[in-house]
Amino acid sequence: MSLPIIEQIAVELKATLETITAANDYDVEVSEVIRPRRTGVPQVPDSYGIILLGGDEEPGGHDLIGNPGARSWRHTFTMELFIRVSEHDETPIDTLVNVFACEVERAVMVDATRGGLAIDTRRMGRMFAPPGDGLESVTLIFEVNYRVSEVDARTRV
Repeated sequence: MSLPIIEQIAVELKATLETITAANDYDVEVSEVIRPRRTGVPQVPDSYGIILLGGDEEPGGHDLIGNPGARSWRHTFTMELFIRVSEHDETPIDTLVNVFACEVERAVMVDATRGGLAIDTRRMGRMFAPPGDGLESVTLIFEVNYRVSEVDARTRV
């Protein structure tokens, strides 16, 4: 089965997030990257975990005239970053959250073209959740611009 370009981009993003390890010169070790299934909200990962969610999509403004033509799209991906820390850890939670978010952003932006599948990737924002109960989180939002054939969303143009 040939996957649509947007699904290939989601798979590539998940693989990229899974490379965030000390062995790859990052300051955090991602324990798990989850793409939710239809059964609902996944269990929050242990330690340093990420839930990757696809989001809204709208026309991207990079259309090409041709036969067939090409349609461009802007697709939003939301990454929920979770940190579960020991109550004995004296590191300020802001420090842990900021370092984790920075390392995720660094990993995602290493290849803004998502392996040649996209035109570019942009960081659109960060939203911090109020601290509590030893589970801290921050939401990162990225926008991926990509272009496909007007007649086949599996064909990159």
